[in-house]
Amino acid sequence: MYTIDNNVVWRSVGDTVFVYSQDGSQIHKFNDVGQFIWLTIAECENKQIDIETLTAAVEHTYEVSPQQARQDVSGFVDELVGKGLIKQT
Repeated sequence: MYTIDNNVVWRSVGDTVFVYSQDGSQIHKFNDVGQFIWLTIAECENKQIDIETLTAAVEHTYEVSPQQARQDVSGFVDELVGKGLIKQT
């Protein structure tokens, strides 16, 4: 289960999502799929979302195979966790 870390600040400006690292030293900007994943997590507000739900959403929205969606989502989510932008519970 994943949720955006409470200490992370982010903004959606037009079609672009900007995510600021917890210490404010970095700004992250994602590609279309990354933005979609981020916004899907954000839509859950303070609730949590699991990897299967994210994978199904990417698979449906971008018409990719289940294997490709799982690989892309898992890799991106691992990157977000590693950077402290989202947390796994």
